[in-house]
Amino acid sequence: MEFKKGDVVTWKSQAAGSWKTKTGTVISVLSAKGKPDRYVVEVPPPSGSKAKPKKYFPRTSALKKVEQDA
Repeated sequence: MEFKKGDVVTWKSQAAGSWKTKTGTVISVLSAKGKPDRYVVEVPPPSGSKAKPKKYFPRTSALKKVEQDA
């Protein structure tokens, strides 16, 4: 599946034996000749936090588009 800048996506990641679901916005599409696209996804901090948003480079195969209500 292909995504474009501004799409909201979700994926599951695992670290230290713990699985988390992350949801963020595609902020950049990285293309290379002969290779599948890669995506830079920005995930906002939890509400009330003063932390900065985090940027991730998730596996393309793990990404799913989030359907937004109109």
